[in-house]
Amino acid sequence: MEALAKLPQPTRDIAAERFADLISLSIEAERLRCAKLCRARAQLWRTTRMARSDSSRSAVEETRARANEAEFLADALEAPPDEPNELDA
Repeated sequence: MEALAKLPQPTRDIAAERFADLISLSIEAERLRCAKLCRARAQLWRTTRMARSDSSRSAVEETRARANEAEFLADALEAPPDEPNELDA
């Protein structure tokens, strides 16, 4: 950090902006990775043996609820950060 203090202010500003851009890209990539995982989990819940109509009604409802929950989380993760969503309410 001491080395950065010796740089001219415009150079530090550029470096800070680039670091912020890299962090934003990393966060966005992680959000999309998590959304993809949520969608895979939703599909898993939809295709599990408990989701079949020959299972008990409560088991079918539970798998449907968990799949919907995973889809909801994926949607929230994929929403642009500046766009309000249901989680902000």
